[in-house]
Amino acid sequence: MSSAEGYRLVWYHSTRKAQIDAAARLRQVERALEDLAELEQKLGSPRSRYHHRAKVAEAVETILQDRGTMRWISTEINERIQETYRQERRGRPNEKTRYVRQVNMRLESKYAVDHAALAAERLGDGVFPLISNDRTLSDRELLLAYKGQPVIEKRFSQLKTNFRGGTCLSEGGEPDSGLALHVFLGAFGGVLVGAGTAASDGPAGSRELAVVSRGPSLPISDCAATDRGL
Repeated sequence: MSSAEGYRLVWYHSTRKAQIDAAARLRQVERALEDLAELEQKLGSPRSRYHHRAKVAEAVETILQDRGTMRWISTEINERIQETYRQERRGRPNEKTRYVRQVNMRLESKYAVDHAALAAERLGDGVFPLISNDRTLSDRELLLAYKGQPVIEKRFSQLKTNFRGGTCLSEGGEPDSGLALHVFLGAFGGVLVGAGTAASDGPAGSRELAVVSRGPSLPISDCAATDRGL
């Protein structure tokens, strides 16, 4: 299968991702229902400020959009007549007291979970695509390469931050590619030996490599396994 641009497109299914997707969707629906219930209480309050259908519809739409549940919860706004009675005149009520009937129009929001839409959404749980320009890798090798990408990106981030590899200068203030190469090799050595150097701590004492840069000197002992890599 190829993408619209002609690259290799492979679809995968992850059981763990399916569980995460289902749990995330459940939280979204629960939070949306809580917000809608809170709105319903405001609509039923005697001091409600929602007197127009458009304002209620806007509040409902905002809740569903913020929670990302527009497709899973159906809503309906209805008008309800509320009758109240009060005395025509002040004073203690008796058998001759007359009451005045007052009619108020109230708005209420009805909502329900669309279980059919949720069931359709579950069909895509755990599914994700990978796009690559390498057609020699098998599907498994492509997935393993994708899973190893965060480690590579982390090392590049360390090279440009922790190791100050991007600003290595010579004593004269000129860019020093050789010094930058040594810093890179130190970081690369840390990657190679970091997983298998738990036994020995090396020679006693802390050593420092004074890297001439725009930042402070680089303490090798503070970087995991890089001193042994150098």
